[in-house]
Amino acid sequence: MKKLLLLILGLVIVGGLVLWKRPANAPGSPIATSTPETSTDLLTYTDPAGQFQFSYPKEFAVSKGPGLAGEWMFGATTTGSLLGTITVPRSYMPNTNFADAKLTVGRSNAPSAIRTCTQDTTGLKATKGTATISGFPFTSFAFTDAAAGNRYETTSYRGILDGDCYAIEYTIHYGNISNYPAGSILEFDKQKLVNDLESIVKSFKLLISSN
Repeated sequence: MKKLLLLILGLVIVGGLVLWKRPANAPGSPIATSTPETSTDLLTYTDPAGQFQFSYPKEFAVSKGPGLAGEWMFGATTTGSLLGTITVPRSYMPNTNFADAKLTVGRSNAPSAIRTCTQDTTGLKATKGTATISGFPFTSFAFTDAAAGNRYETTSYRGILDGDCYAIEYTIHYGNISNYPAGSILEFDKQKLVNDLESIVKSFKLLISSN
């Protein structure tokens, strides 16, 4: 009888060890599952008139609504409306030579603006290119200006949408790194900022049918 009890006890111990060492996903075991995290880093701005929308990083600030003060297009010589402005504060890249940045969306239905929409009328030496935004062809211009140790780099996208001239453009303002005491600040990550601003441009979507 004593040997029988010892045998039964031994079988119980061995069985327990087998179950304890079985892999988590072995047959008969629950399969571990996970839910992918969703990104909440982007916000969506929709034009109050319901004509367009775009996405932007939550760290940026957007001024909503038409009728905002300021030029509707870089170097504009015609009338137009500034439909929205996104500003990037210096705190986005602290302890660097970055000053600020701004992205604007403007529109004009003035005949002269529509006629010269994809032309550079500033008289500055700009680098010209092409782009497709919201499925429509745009002409791009890159302008560079400097003043008192500061640099201003503007990228402007211009195209005809719904019969009007649209200008989607951004300006990056930063100080000349050589004007700061050595080691006091870092060179800002221009490529990251350009990527952030370009992502806004690429997310631009016209919500009405274009002529």
